[in-house]
Amino acid sequence: MGVQTIGFRKIGLRSSVIGGSEINWAAQPEVLFYGLYSEISGGRMPNKVLGATDYLTVTGVAGSENYQCPNTAAYIAADTDYIWFKTDASQRTTTTAELVGYDLPRTPVKYDDTSPYQIRAIMILKAGMNFSTVVYNKLYWDFWLPILRDNVINRYGRIKENRLGQSLWTPEEIGDADALALFARMDVQPTQALKDLITTTIVGLKADGVWTKGDALYVRGVHDVQASRLNWIKNLHYSTYVGSPTFVPKVGIRGDGTNHSINLNFIPKTQAVKMGLEDLSIMIMLTEISGTAGRYPFGAVVASTSSIRVNHITLPNSCRGYINSSTYISHGITANTYLGINRLGITDRIYSNGAYAGITADHASFAEQPGITLMELAYNSVGSPTAKYPGLIAVSWYGGSLTDAQHLALYTRIKYFYDHVGATF
Repeated sequence: MGVQTIGFRKIGLRSSVIGGSEINWAAQPEVLFYGLYSEISGGRMPNKVLGATDYLTVTGVAGSENYQCPNTAAYIAADTDYIWFKTDASQRTTTTAELVGYDLPRTPVKYDDTSPYQIRAIMILKAGMNFSTVVYNKLYWDFWLPILRDNVINRYGRIKENRLGQSLWTPEEIGDADALALFARMDVQPTQALKDLITTTIVGLKADGVWTKGDALYVRGVHDVQASRLNWIKNLHYSTYVGSPTFVPKVGIRGDGTNHSINLNFIPKTQAVKMGLEDLSIMIMLTEISGTAGRYPFGAVVASTSSIRVNHITLPNSCRGYINSSTYISHGITANTYLGINRLGITDRIYSNGAYAGITADHASFAEQPGITLMELAYNSVGSPTAKYPGLIAVSWYGGSLTDAQHLALYTRIKYFYDHVGATF
């Protein structure tokens, strides 16, 4: 038998099992909240889940109600739709229009097919729990749902007069201004989990006093190649990928040692605000490293005795750091090492994974910073990418001098990001 429509009720090939009786939603282990509009009393919609004593708070007039769920950890965790809470976990008021106007996978709403779209029931699923396919089909039947999990009308659901297709709720973003500005620069938006992780990283760096000392922070292991080019700190110095190095989501950018390089479009001499000739810090993490002699993960050279570069030269792996000086300092590294170089006055210090490595060198003062753009996966030798590097770069930082505690904080925040980014998309 074909599908036919009577009014706005969709009649299809429904099984007798699904159509025979309604499921007891209050007894389903996946359900955190289940309430009926008809049971609202004294401004409360009681939770019918077995053993529950909480409720939705209801205000407003009939047909234009305002709802709030309990402000508890369980409800915050459950609300991955962000319809009950904002992205910073602050509570929001949810309207009748929002509940009937959007497909909310974690908050199914039963309401009439035609205007004024009277709400009949509201459900909130527990965090991380999903119904089986059979139970989902029963949910479509019992809750008169049009579309929920995907953009396909379920044959056990209904066609709604106010919904011609899937309508997904856009979370109300509340958060750090620099994080929101960074998201606005991204062509492809991250998942909410990745946004939360990025925001946590930025807010943490601010609390540590690190963020305000930076000119550029590149975190390559994100969700999209365009996003991996961006300077997190400001709307300047976007990276240009030369020779199409490989973008590895959640990890970084890999060079081939032959053709690939990254132009940071950042000239310290004329564009640095925080990074001075004798007041600077650089941090870089190589996820993959190469023992090829004479290959440089990053740097710029104006003359042979005036440079910013790190040279990863031999196995066992050794980095030699030059900062505007013919004198270098060396430190052995392995993959996933965060190598930091700091200059304050005439003293250069090396940091490994945020800790001072006990390696210091004094240098003679030089009159100028590199007057050409910095590069990564190579060093910029008077305008040309040279000694291209075949490893994989995950993160780099350029800014003013940091204290020992701030080097550790920078390392700790970035390590936390990479320890958790794999679960965000």
